[in-house]
Amino acid sequence: MDSLADTSVMMDPQRITQAWLQLAANAVKYSPDGTDIGIGSKLEGDSVRLWVRDHGMGFTEDEKELVLQRFGRSRRAGAKRTDSAGLGLAIVNSIALAHGGRVDIDSVPDLGSTVSLVIPRQPATEPTS
Repeated sequence: MDSLADTSVMMDPQRITQAWLQLAANAVKYSPDGTDIGIGSKLEGDSVRLWVRDHGMGFTEDEKELVLQRFGRSRRAGAKRTDSAGLGLAIVNSIALAHGGRVDIDSVPDLGSTVSLVIPRQPATEPTS
């Protein structure tokens, strides 16, 4: 655990858990055995950042947008793994967008990535009564 935010956030706990677990599964899948994988959360202004950090294959700048699309996969990952459809990060992105948030990818090829869900602390629109 890298860091833990001490806050409450209005969100769908099932979907956010699904997204965070997908990030963790990707980190395990694409990282060398025995390397550290970190998770954490922190407050950033009016948002909370939830991340998974790894020492895996990383992404090029061109791949960062591609992997957030349905069936979008890194060419390097596609060559190494044939057991996935390229939906994981697209689902994570959909969950983030549904919460009024986004996915950030900070990555260096062959050194690793930190993939984050950035979720506003307040709902984008107030529920109607």
